Amino acid sequence: MIGSTGADTFNFTGTGSADVIQGDGGNNTLNYSLAQDNTWNITVDDGGNVTGGLSFTGIQNITGGPQSDEFIFLDQKGLTGLLSGGSACSETNTLNYAAYTTVATSSMPPCSGITGTATNITGGIKFITNFGEPGNIPATPIDAALTNQINSMIITSFGFYEYTFENNYNLFFEVIGFWIDRVDETSDVFFTIDFDRFFKEEREKINDL
Repeated sequence: MIGSTGADTFNFTGTGSADVIQGDGGNNTLNYSLAQDNTWNITVDDGGNVTGGLSFTGIQNITGGPQSDEFIFLDQKGLTGLLSGGSACSETNTLNYAAYTTVATSSMPPCSGITGTATNITGGIKFITNFGEPGNIPATPIDAALTNQINSMIITSFGFYEYTFENNYNLFFEVIGFWIDRVDETSDVFFTIDFDRFFKEEREKINDL
């Protein structure tokens, strides 16, 4: 099935079926209201496939059926329109971002028929009861130069010249744990440490001994 250059709505009810839908131009909608559980795979922006073998492209807006719908997003893929899990919060409808390698968020649950927000779904979401968080965010590598600099400052300031980095491992992370001034999850700089404050208080502890 190929749509026109304008806005098209493709409605599936009962036992309706098709192999391929191509939205073509316009702001297009797919209403897949079959009485069955559905798994949607969003493999490209505004495209993918759904239970039963139907594949689609150029579909900005999706409405699921009256039973359970799971929407699985390939990494960084999404929709430029509205995604509605169905028509009621009594359904079990899930946004699944497990394949994402970056942070993804959703304003639902709790479920609502009022339009909410979700990552890479520009037109918003409705009737979503579950949210599957990203499962493939890579660990941020430690900046070796910064690590060595911090370790050196700790060792030098306390006269631990004979200690290796491994010997000071616990102290190193104790400093980080107690003196984090800033956490910025959107950049490569994750913390700054108030060394002057730390060393001043530690020296005062030593002098009190």
